[in-house]
Amino acid sequence: MRLSHKIFLYFGTSIFSIVLVLVMVNYLVLGRILHQNAKEETRKIVESVSTAAATVLDSSIRNYMRGVIEQDFIILEELYRQSQDGILTEQQAKDAFQEYVLEHVIGESGYIVALRPENEQIWIDIHPHVRGTDCSFNQGCQEWVVQKNGYNEYEWQNPDDNKSRQKVGYFQYFEPWNWIVGATSYKDEFTGLVKIDALRELIEPFRIMENGYFFVMDDNFKMLIHPEIEGEYVYNLQNEEGAYIAQEAINNLNDFYYYRWKNPNEEVEREKVLYAKILDDFNWYIFASGYLEDITAPVKVLLYFRLVFIIAVAFILLFITLLLSRSLTRPLDTMIQGLNTFYKEKKVFNMAFNSVQELNAVGHAIESMTENLIRTEQDKQSVLKELEAIINSMPSMLIGVDIKSNVTLWNNKAAEYFGISRKEAIGRPVSEVTNDFTNVLPSIQKNIDSQTFYSHTFEISNNDSSTNYYDVTFYPLQAGMQSAVIRIDDISERVMMEESLMQRQKMESLGTLAGGIAHDFNNMLSAIYGYAELTKAKLEPESPCIKLQSQLIKATNRARDLVSQILLFSKQAEHKRKPVDPHLITKEVLKLLRPLIPATIDIKQDISCSSGTILADPTQLHQIIMNLCTNAYHAMRKEGGTMSVSLSSVKFSDLEADLSRSDFSSSNYVKLEVSDTGCGMDQVTLAKIFDPFFTTKATGEGTGLGLSVVHGVVKSYQGHIKIDSELDKGTTVQVFLPTLDFNGDTLEVKEELPLPKGSEHILLVDDEDLVLDTTRRLLESFGYKVTISSSSVKALEFFQANPNTFDLVITDMTMPQMTGLELTKKMFAIKQTIPVIMCTGFSENINKEQAYAIGIKRFLAKPLMGGELANAIHETIHQ
Repeated sequence: MRLSHKIFLYFGTSIFSIVLVLVMVNYLVLGRILHQNAKEETRKIVESVSTAAATVLDSSIRNYMRGVIEQDFIILEELYRQSQDGILTEQQAKDAFQEYVLEHVIGESGYIVALRPENEQIWIDIHPHVRGTDCSFNQGCQEWVVQKNGYNEYEWQNPDDNKSRQKVGYFQYFEPWNWIVGATSYKDEFTGLVKIDALRELIEPFRIMENGYFFVMDDNFKMLIHPEIEGEYVYNLQNEEGAYIAQEAINNLNDFYYYRWKNPNEEVEREKVLYAKILDDFNWYIFASGYLEDITAPVKVLLYFRLVFIIAVAFILLFITLLLSRSLTRPLDTMIQGLNTFYKEKKVFNMAFNSVQELNAVGHAIESMTENLIRTEQDKQSVLKELEAIINSMPSMLIGVDIKSNVTLWNNKAAEYFGISRKEAIGRPVSEVTNDFTNVLPSIQKNIDSQTFYSHTFEISNNDSSTNYYDVTFYPLQAGMQSAVIRIDDISERVMMEESLMQRQKMESLGTLAGGIAHDFNNMLSAIYGYAELTKAKLEPESPCIKLQSQLIKATNRARDLVSQILLFSKQAEHKRKPVDPHLITKEVLKLLRPLIPATIDIKQDISCSSGTILADPTQLHQIIMNLCTNAYHAMRKEGGTMSVSLSSVKFSDLEADLSRSDFSSSNYVKLEVSDTGCGMDQVTLAKIFDPFFTTKATGEGTGLGLSVVHGVVKSYQGHIKIDSELDKGTTVQVFLPTLDFNGDTLEVKEELPLPKGSEHILLVDDEDLVLDTTRRLLESFGYKVTISSSSVKALEFFQANPNTFDLVITDMTMPQMTGLELTKKMFAIKQTIPVIMCTGFSENINKEQAYAIGIKRFLAKPLMGGELANAIHETIHQ
């Protein structure tokens, strides 16, 4: 067959097929659209009619109930008048009303009720079933009492009923007897009150499509409103196919039901669609029915005109196709054969024919194209090798994907990380070959579909509870390639460096804050301690206040130790260790904690008094025990439980196998164990508990520093800490601290000597008035003459006026206008030999070495204690 004939045949068949498909699709689409619109319109009309019908029913019920109450009120007022006239007693009148109203049934089972509110109760004075009972618990009674007059609906269950039902009530307040009298009945018993003609007038104006209509049926299958079969019972009504129309319609409530139906005046059945809805609380059904042919009628006319147009266009296209097919000749076969040779043997196509100008141009173009393609193929192979070398040398994992998320590129780094070769990965879904990233990469499928850039950092937990961080970047390839490259970089090292830097900055900020707090707090402690010592000195030895003052001084010492601990944590102070018995501090902590912990938490303790002596800072040891017990309490505060605290002595040889390691340098240890029965921790949380600022508590409930401080202190004591925990089973913390070995010797007890006194003249400088006053009083109690100044500038003026008057200068370090260091340098310029004692609550600008380097004799830290100050002054003056 000639090419022109083939073209004509193929194009003709295709065009007629397209025409046929267009006609069918056009018909189906238009029919579906019209059908859907008709259904939606029918649904809206039915909803509107149902709402209107319900309104008619409600209005009828309301008017009927109101009429009942108004009629009964006439009887009630007459009975009340007779009770007032003495004809009847009040109770007789009420009983007469009860007897009267119970003779009249409202609807099928309704009755009259009288409620009497009294205090906070609501008594039922009139009722056929529950007269004399309290119904204050019932919502309907409560609403009647609040509203007093009007109409409402509520749920009610009589004693002989199986369940509650919807009731309606119209009630009116009768003030003489404080009665709320109401007529009430179940709502679904009132449908008989509605006038069918009124409902018919309501729904007849509504039309469903062109020939459709509404009809109404009750729950006994009686057709209340229908243009053809009104008044008939249609339970067994069937069409010619045997379908029970009424029953099927009810089974498809709030949905569309299709069926065939023939009216009495028609010869054949027609397709109809029906939408059914029930009137709430009335058990009446409203139906909207229409003919399907009314829906498709507009489509037929439109389809006819479109069919004529499409067929005309098809004939025109066939004619043009015939003309084009005749212009093609045999040179096309020659070119096709030459191209086949090029693709099979990679030979250049040679133009070996002459034809019309256009075909000659095509032949020369193909000749040139084959030459360029062969040259380009050679260049491409070279570029691909170079590109492959570059991609495989990249430190990132590079994965190419197509629009279906199948792998198209897989470099050496990806093969190394995932353990899958390039040959095994190419062509497979990326989710199958990315192991740990299975839950990460599918999340960017939407970016593959939309070809948009995507970048995010992900955390991936390892089996050893560690976490790696990866940057995953999605680069869509441009120029409509519908593919992309996913780059994955392991940034775990960088993240850890950033977190370390952030942690360092937090600690520096915390240190600065701790120093500022320490400075102000130590000034206040100096005043408290000074006044306490002065007061104690003025008391008689047998005074009962002596013990109170001693406790105040002891508390001040503890506060000073706590400030030192804050500075120690911020690396701005050194702690002082001394031999301590841990069992005393442990008991003290538990004694302080007991009132603070709820009674739902039981505290069990096993504290050995012979556990040993350790070299430690008492405040740090107090803080260790307090932090561990507080954490145990927080783990149990919701459900309660048992917190166990034990203190014992253990030997290195008795330790568990997993604790027998090189960091146990002593032979004897004190073992502190705190356990709880709380929520416990999983292994991921357990791996982070010593990290500063890491906390499992809610925001605002913890700082995350407690266990970090405990860990740091224990390690500084060359001790060891072990934590065992399991979710929902509790946590056990064991702390091992090396004990002191006295080799049979006893600790040296220093004899307390009387404080040294003097009569020298001292210049005291401090910008805190309380510190000035207490220190002056202390110095005067030691016999010294004191001149005070709250300004470093005025103190320098005092000294310049007569430097030989003063035997010693005591100055604060941090003061406005002029620091203590600057003041000291200027005093040395006036009198080099003047002794100076420098005091500070805290200063980051000077240390002891700097103070001694400029000639300062002593360096004292606040708060200033009486004995420490007296000894320092005596040693400095007589040095």
